[in-house]
Formats: sequence, C-alpha cells, structure tokens
Amino acid sequence: MAPSIVGIAYIHFYVHDIAHWFRKSFQPLGFQLISQEPTQWKLRQGKIEFWLSHPQTIEDPIATYLKNHSPGIAEIGFHVPSIHAWVDELRQRDAFILKPIELRAYQGQKYLHASIQAQGDVTFSFVEGLPPAPEDDPSQKFLYEIDHVVFNVPLGQLQTTVEWYERVLQFKRGSYFEISTDLTALKSQVMIGPNDIKIPINEPMGSTSQIQEFLDYNQGPGIQHISLHTPNIMSAVEHFRREGIQFLKIPDSYYDALSHLSADERKLLKSHQVLLDGDRDRYLLQIFTEPIFEEPTVFLELIQREGFEQGFGQGNFQALFEAMEKEQIKRGVLTAP
Repeated sequence: MAPSIVGIAYIHFYVHDIAHWFRKSFQPLGFQLISQEPTQWKLRQGKIEFWLSHPQTIEDPIATYLKNHSPGIAEIGFHVPSIHAWVDELRQRDAFILKPIELRAYQGQKYLHASIQAQGDVTFSFVEGLPPAPEDDPSQKFLYEIDHVVFNVPLGQLQTTVEWYERVLQFKRGSYFEISTDLTALKSQVMIGPNDIKIPINEPMGSTSQIQEFLDYNQGPGIQHISLHTPNIMSAVEHFRREGIQFLKIPDSYYDALSHLSADERKLLKSHQVLLDGDRDRYLLQIFTEPIFEEPTVFLELIQREGFEQGFGQGNFQALFEAMEKEQIKRGVLTAP
C-alpha cells in the first residue's frame, strides 16, 4: 500500500517581525511559545502548532517571499509515516521537489523533512519523526486542532488545482458550491485527504470578489484562512474579545431569519456574532476574525461541531459574504449598492 499523509504537523507564517505579531495576533488567542530561536518562534495550543519566521537578512528566502507577497502562510507541514517512500511516490506523480529529504533537529529530537511546490509560492512539506503535541497538552485553552485550511487561486485555475491535489496528493473531491451576492461571488471545491484532512479551494467569480481582493493583496494564490476547533465557542469568543481580537460583524438580518430558534437563542448568537448551521440535533457554530495582519488577507475561523462533522457552514456563507462586503466597502474596494 502506498504511504499517505497522516495529518497536519504545523502551519508556517512568514512575517516581518515575529515578536510584534505574536503579541498582537497569536498570544491573545491563547497560543504559547514552546520554542524560540532568533528568526523562528514555534507556538502551540492543543494539537495546533504555528511557526512564525522573519527574515535574518534582506537576501534570505523569507525576505524574498515578503517582497513578493503579504505576510501570511508560506508553508504547511504534514506528518507522513515513511518520508522516503512518500517522496518516491511524489516523484512518480511529477511533483516539483523544492527540498529533498534532510535531517533536522527540533527540541533536541531529530526528524526528516522534505518539501514540494504547491500553488504560487506556498510550500507543502512532509515530516517524519517530528514529535506531535501531547494528547493532554496543558497549552490547550480554547482551541485544540485544525479543522480545515482554505486556499484561494486565481480565476480559471480551480480545475487544474483540483487535478493537482488528486494526482500529487491523492486527495478526493468533496462538496462543490457557488456563493454570490449582488456584489461578489466565488466557487469552491472541497478537497479531502487521508485522515479527514480538508482543504477547500476557492476561485473568484468577478473582479470584486473577496477572493480576488485577497489575490490582489497577496499578489498571487495563497492560504486565506485556517479553521480551528473549539469545544466552547461562546466562552472562546468572550475571552478573545477581552484580549483584543476583532471579529467580523454579521448583519442583523441573519439572526432575524433564524425563526426556528427561541428569542433567547437568537439573542445569544447575535450578542456573540456567531453563525449557526444545521438543526438542533446536528449543527455547527462558527465565527470569523478580522484579518490578523495589516493587509486584508489571512484570517482565522473558530468552529464548534456538534454532530455536524463534514460541512463547512455553507448555510452561513451568504451572511459571511455580506459581512465581508461591508468591510470591503469600508476599504473602498466596493461601492455600496
């Protein structure tokens, strides 16, 4: 049997100043510093591991990335059981190998690492022997694992990107949907990998789409947001707001339309600006932060699933789009109808 990806090991952000963005965007979300080097900090909460790196010189690869793109996610690391067998498979599938297998050290332990080119300047890396987070990690406060990662690609590239995931990573197609309002639209194909790794891929439909705005600011394809599991979204939102995290404001009309809920239930959701999809027996709750860097590119999603394991809140996308449109109008990207 061919080897496969086991899970997401880490998400790697490239920024101009690690300390600044740690204090501003990640520490308020409860992430703890577990490893600190001059140009790279590693953070953890639950099973989520974020790496933050900034340039050491004006000529190193991180500096080059930041000349070409907004600060954001430059690399996703995946656990694999046998990196040699996996890289052999990747070569047979015509993957572009950026970095061959090499031995690295992490917290006193050795592990193997290799990388391929994904879309744009995003790198997918594969690691064998990198220690996973402990099951009962004391760093877990409000967030505990990654639910999905969303990738944006330019107009006309959705199909070729989907085929790349199928051919190179052996992912399968999940749900497909199109979302539109009077001002913007997108289409999205969910790709599902081994162990329920989910990567929705978005393509803009029109020049005013939020997806196109991301592509313009990022100067190319890239990762728009990461969805993070929380066991209690209401408590998490209350705490994060006290810590200064800003969330997208949802139109009041969204909550007025939830006629199947009691007045108190609607009031609770509205006061926290949380979205609901599903029914009483099977539902998910979600909320989206404002962009975590200066540019309107990368943001985070908090998600609580209660028997609703496969959906992405498609029933909420209209409200999300309307909320994002209001932010675009504030930035002057769109003109109010």
